[in-house]
Amino acid sequence: MEPVTVWRVQLRRGDVREREGTLRLDDDAIVFEDRASAQQTRIALSTVASARRVRASPILMVEHDDGVDARSRTAFYFSQPPPLDTPPPGSTGTSSMGRPLGPFAAFRRTSRRRHQRDNVKYLTTTAAGVKATIRAWESGIAARTKR
Repeated sequence: MEPVTVWRVQLRRGDVREREGTLRLDDDAIVFEDRASAQQTRIALSTVASARRVRASPILMVEHDDGVDARSRTAFYFSQPPPLDTPPPGSTGTSSMGRPLGPFAAFRRTSRRRHQRDNVKYLTTTAAGVKATIRAWESGIAARTKR
Protein backbone atom coordinates (compact mmCIF):
# COMPACT_ATOMS: atom_id res chain seq x y z
CA MET A 1 0.00 0.00 0.00
CA GLU A 2 1.33 3.38 -1.00
CA PRO A 3 1.22 6.14 1.64
CA VAL A 4 -1.60 8.60 0.99
CA THR A 5 -2.52 12.10 2.21
CA VAL A 6 -5.59 12.04 4.46
CA TRP A 7 -7.32 14.05 7.16
CA ARG A 8 -7.78 12.23 10.47
CA VAL A 9 -10.74 12.94 12.74
CA GLN A 10 -10.94 11.27 16.14
CA LEU A 11 -14.66 10.79 16.75
CA ARG A 12 -14.91 11.83 20.38
CA ARG A 13 -17.30 14.19 22.09
CA GLY A 14 -16.14 17.77 22.13
CA ASP A 15 -13.09 17.39 19.89
CA VAL A 16 -13.66 16.64 16.21
CA ARG A 17 -10.84 18.67 14.68
CA GLU A 18 -9.26 17.29 11.55
CA ARG A 19 -5.52 16.83 11.21
CA GLU A 20 -3.85 16.58 7.81
CA GLY A 21 -1.14 14.02 7.37
CA THR A 22 0.09 10.85 5.71
CA LEU A 23 -1.46 7.44 6.20
CA ARG A 24 0.52 4.27 5.70
CA LEU A 25 0.08 0.61 6.49
CA ASP A 26 2.93 -1.18 8.28
CA ASP A 27 3.07 -4.91 8.99
CA ASP A 28 1.68 -4.44 12.49
CA ALA A 29 -0.10 -1.05 12.49
CA ILE A 30 -1.95 1.70 10.68
CA VAL A 31 0.31 4.74 10.97
CA PHE A 32 -0.80 8.36 10.66
CA GLU A 33 1.91 11.03 10.57
CA ASP A 34 0.63 14.53 11.34
CA ARG A 35 1.89 17.01 8.76
CA ALA A 36 2.02 19.98 11.16
CA SER A 37 3.81 18.33 14.07
CA ALA A 38 5.38 15.23 12.43
CA GLN A 39 3.93 13.23 15.34
CA GLN A 40 3.00 9.64 14.54
CA THR A 41 -0.15 7.92 15.71
CA ARG A 42 -0.15 4.13 15.51
CA ILE A 43 -3.23 1.94 15.57
CA ALA A 44 -2.07 -1.62 16.17
CA LEU A 45 -3.72 -4.01 13.74
CA SER A 46 -4.34 -6.39 16.65
CA THR A 47 -6.72 -3.80 18.15
CA VAL A 48 -8.68 -3.07 14.95
CA ALA A 49 -12.24 -4.38 15.15
CA SER A 50 -13.28 -3.14 11.70
CA ALA A 51 -12.20 -0.89 8.86
CA ARG A 52 -14.88 0.02 6.36
CA ARG A 53 -15.60 2.56 3.69
CA VAL A 54 -18.55 4.82 4.45
CA ARG A 55 -20.83 4.65 1.42
CA ALA A 56 -21.05 7.70 -0.86
CA SER A 57 -18.27 9.49 0.99
CA PRO A 58 -14.46 9.70 0.92
CA ILE A 59 -14.21 8.26 4.45
CA LEU A 60 -12.52 5.15 5.83
CA MET A 61 -13.91 4.43 9.32
CA VAL A 62 -11.64 2.43 11.63
CA GLU A 63 -13.01 1.02 14.90
CA HIS A 64 -10.35 -0.06 17.36
CA ASP A 65 -9.57 -0.52 21.04
CA ASP A 66 -7.31 2.25 22.30
CA GLY A 67 -6.86 1.13 25.89
CA VAL A 68 -8.69 4.20 27.27
CA ASP A 69 -12.23 3.75 25.99
CA ALA A 70 -13.87 0.42 25.29
CA ARG A 71 -14.04 1.20 21.57
CA SER A 72 -12.70 4.18 19.66
CA ARG A 73 -13.58 5.33 16.14
CA THR A 74 -11.25 7.20 13.82
CA ALA A 75 -12.36 8.60 10.47
CA PHE A 76 -9.79 9.05 7.72
CA TYR A 77 -11.00 11.47 5.03
CA PHE A 78 -9.36 10.91 1.65
CA SER A 79 -10.31 14.47 0.66
CA GLN A 80 -10.36 17.54 2.87
CA PRO A 81 -13.45 17.43 5.10
CA PRO A 82 -15.95 20.26 4.86
CA PRO A 83 -16.24 22.69 7.79
CA LEU A 84 -18.34 21.21 10.58
CA ASP A 85 -19.28 24.49 12.22
CA THR A 86 -22.35 26.28 10.91
CA PRO A 87 -21.57 29.81 9.68
CA PRO A 88 -22.67 32.52 12.12
CA PRO A 89 -26.19 33.91 11.59
CA GLY A 90 -26.30 36.80 9.17
CA SER A 91 -23.02 35.96 7.51
CA THR A 92 -22.92 36.85 3.84
CA GLY A 93 -20.48 36.66 1.00
CA THR A 94 -19.83 32.96 0.48
CA SER A 95 -21.45 29.69 1.46
CA SER A 96 -19.73 27.12 3.65
CA MET A 97 -18.38 25.56 0.45
CA GLY A 98 -16.84 28.84 -0.76
CA ARG A 99 -19.44 29.65 -3.42
CA PRO A 100 -20.95 33.15 -3.73
CA LEU A 101 -24.39 33.34 -2.15
CA GLY A 102 -25.88 35.65 -4.75
CA PRO A 103 -27.93 38.84 -4.58
CA PHE A 104 -30.52 37.51 -2.12
CA ALA A 105 -28.01 36.33 0.50
CA ALA A 106 -28.92 39.13 2.88
CA PHE A 107 -32.54 37.96 2.95
CA ARG A 108 -31.75 34.31 3.63
CA ARG A 109 -30.85 33.10 7.06
CA THR A 110 -27.93 30.76 7.49
CA SER A 111 -29.45 27.42 8.33
CA ARG A 112 -27.96 24.31 9.83
CA ARG A 113 -29.89 22.16 7.37
CA ARG A 114 -28.48 24.05 4.35
CA HIS A 115 -24.99 23.74 5.80
CA GLN A 116 -25.41 19.98 6.29
CA ARG A 117 -26.84 19.60 2.78
CA ASP A 118 -23.84 21.44 1.30
CA ASN A 119 -21.48 19.17 3.26
CA VAL A 120 -23.24 16.01 2.06
CA LYS A 121 -23.11 17.22 -1.56
CA TYR A 122 -19.40 17.93 -1.22
CA LEU A 123 -18.64 14.53 0.31
CA THR A 124 -20.70 12.68 -2.30
CA THR A 125 -19.00 14.55 -5.13
CA THR A 126 -15.48 13.89 -3.89
CA ALA A 127 -16.18 10.23 -3.08
CA ALA A 128 -16.17 9.08 -6.70
CA GLY A 129 -12.55 10.03 -7.26
CA VAL A 130 -11.18 8.11 -4.28
CA LYS A 131 -13.51 5.11 -4.07
CA ALA A 132 -10.96 2.63 -5.48
CA THR A 133 -8.23 3.90 -3.15
CA ILE A 134 -10.44 3.56 -0.07
CA ARG A 135 -11.51 0.05 -1.11
CA ALA A 136 -7.85 -0.93 -1.47
CA TRP A 137 -7.12 0.36 2.03
CA GLU A 138 -10.20 -1.40 3.39
CA SER A 139 -9.19 -4.75 1.89
CA GLY A 140 -5.52 -4.27 2.84
CA ILE A 141 -6.40 -3.69 6.48
CA ALA A 142 -8.90 -6.59 6.47
CA ALA A 143 -6.28 -8.96 5.05
CA ARG A 144 -3.80 -8.07 7.79
CA THR A 145 -6.30 -8.22 10.66
CA LYS A 146 -7.54 -11.74 9.85
CA ARG A 147 -6.63 -13.96 12.74
